[in-house]
Order: sequence, then C-alpha cells, then structure tokens
Amino acid sequence: RALAAIILARTLSTLAMREPRALRHVAGRATELAGGLVQREHTFTCPLDWSAAPAAPADGARAETIDVYVRELVLAKHGAGGAQLPYLLYLQGGPGFPAPRPGAPPTGWLKSALDTYRVLLLDQRGVGRSTPVTAETLVTRGDAEAQARYLTCLRADSIVRDCEAVRVALGGDACKLTLLGQSYGGFCILTYLSLFPASLERALLTCGLAPVGQSAEAVYRSTFERMRERNRRFYQRYPQDAPKVRAIARALRDAPAPLPSGGTLTVRRFLQLGLLLGSSTGFETLHQLLEAPFLGAHTMPPAGAPVRLSREFLRDVEARQAGFETNPIYWLLHEAIYADGPHQPTAWAAHRVLRDELAGSPFDVDAALAHADARAGADGAA
Repeated sequence: RALAAIILARTLSTLAMREPRALRHVAGRATELAGGLVQREHTFTCPLDWSAAPAAPADGARAETIDVYVRELVLAKHGAGGAQLPYLLYLQGGPGFPAPRPGAPPTGWLKSALDTYRVLLLDQRGVGRSTPVTAETLVTRGDAEAQARYLTCLRADSIVRDCEAVRVALGGDACKLTLLGQSYGGFCILTYLSLFPASLERALLTCGLAPVGQSAEAVYRSTFERMRERNRRFYQRYPQDAPKVRAIARALRDAPAPLPSGGTLTVRRFLQLGLLLGSSTGFETLHQLLEAPFLGAHTMPPAGAPVRLSREFLRDVEARQAGFETNPIYWLLHEAIYADGPHQPTAWAAHRVLRDELAGSPFDVDAALAHADARAGADGAA
C-alpha cells in the first residue's frame, strides 16, 4: 500500500509537470493607451518549483508560489474581432531582463505583430513584475546553498511551464501560440519545442539559437576567440583609444575609483565594457565612451602624471552597466543557459576557460600592461 502511494504521488507529479496549470489568474481591466493600443495586465500564480507542483490547484497553499506577469496588447482598430486574433508570446533575451514596455504608438516588430496578433509580453519569473530577484531579496532566502536552490527554479524549463500555464488560462487547451524569442528567448523556445511542441503554431527566433550538443566550456572557448578578434578590429579602427584604455586600466588596477552612485569601478569592471563589442554599433559606442575619460582634459595626461577620471566618464560607465545592477540573474544564471541535458553541470566553465587563457594573454591585465610597457621601451630605445 505504501509503495502504491509513492507510485501514485510520482505519477501525479509527472502529470502536473506535463500539464502546467496556474494556481490563480487575476486579469486587469482593458485600458486604451495613446496610439490606438489596448492593454490588459495579467498576473498568474504558479508553483515556484514545477517539479513539486501540487496535483490540483486547491493544494496550492502547500507549496511556495511565484507571480508571473503578462501584458496583453491588441490594437483598438480590431474592435470585437481582436478577441479572435491568435496569440504571439514574446520571450525576452537575457536571462534576467523583463519584457520591453510598449511605446505609444507601438514601433518596430511590435507594430508589425499587432496587425495580426494579440501580443503577450511576459516578464519571465524572477524579473520585472514576476516576483523579481534582487540582491536584497536573494539574501533573505538564506545561505548560498539555499539561494542556489531558489535560483534553479528560474531556469528555462520553469519559464516554459509558466508559458504553458498562461496559454491554457488565456486560450484553453486547444490554443496554439506563436513564439518570438530574442537571444535567450530563443533558448527558451528550444526548451518549449522539446517539452510541449503540440502547443505551438510556429516559433520565430532572432539570433537566439542555442549551441545544442556543445558544452559550456566549448562555448566559452569560442567566445574568447571571438573577443580577441573583436578587440583587434576595434583597435584597428580606433588606434588612439589603446593608450587611453591602458592608462585607465593601470590607474584602476592601482586604485579603484568610486562611482557617482556609490559603486566602485575596478579594472575588471572597466574591462567588462568590452561586452559592447558584441553589438552591431558597439565599436562606436565604446569609442564615444572613451572620447574624454580624463578629468579636465580631452587628451592623455602627460607621462608620469596621475590619471584622474572625469565624473562624466564615470557616470557613462554606470549608465552602460546599470541594468546588470538591478537584474542580477544575468550574472547568476548566464552560464547555466548553456547546460545541455541532465547530470551535466557547467562547473564554472567560464572561470576555467579564463584561467586557461590568462597566462601571457590579452585577458591578463598585468601581462598586457607589461607587454605594452616593454614595447614602448623598445620603441624609445630604437
């Protein structure tokens, strides 16, 4: 009898995993915005841990829950017919960032999508208005192990089950979604296709095709190589920025600079601006950031003079990195998005690859500065 009870409990748990259902759904009233856009806000109460989801919504009080927020948009011009339009659910990149807030009138892809769809903008669990994780809330979970257990409930497999619960609550079992995934949103789409392919009408990915079958270590070795090439091309285009970067790096290595809003600019944090080089306009953005970094001068300080960074430069650095301070999931779970299948931990792959790459490489600050000094000395002797 006890064995039968265990088997039944596991069966019910499996069924709950296969057919995610929201424990509660609260829909706001429709509000017409400027530009002919009608908005309705939805909040869904879902299990924090879908693998331990209750067999029935009535049992929801027994397990911890999480709020999942969705903004539904439709054009007013569709009138009553708007309720018959199919759903397009947008999955934001990241991880760790909320869905975009719509402008009025809508622009870009949203403007086009609204011609034929009701658009659902999902704040993925742990971000935006979906029980957001911050540094302040995370410490309340307990020690590092407890925090890690909580964060494991915020991965793509859980996000996809939230989407399934939203789909059924809004459209019923027969409803089929069109998905649009940007970057990490595309990773989520692959998970969706793996778990619930019959729930989807079509899937649209924008530069978010996960490296299926590749380890996280292989991914990072590839990205390190790509970063070398992007750096080479950047300094080829803007050679005047190289001595500025070296001067700033040397100054911050010796004395990190306080930031206007209270943080600290270390040399490693400064070098994280290299993330800009991954975007189509990143070269120009980084170059403009480096146009006038020094206090009281638009040129390099004289040799041997102290390097002082301007307030404008420090504020610009803060602005470029502000989203990461308010959205820590990006740092905490980014490596985990490259995990492929069970029992394959990434085991701090980025750190391991960096450690292998450091010795004598451009990623070693001390080695890079020493190499530049030696080259300058040789040029001077010549």
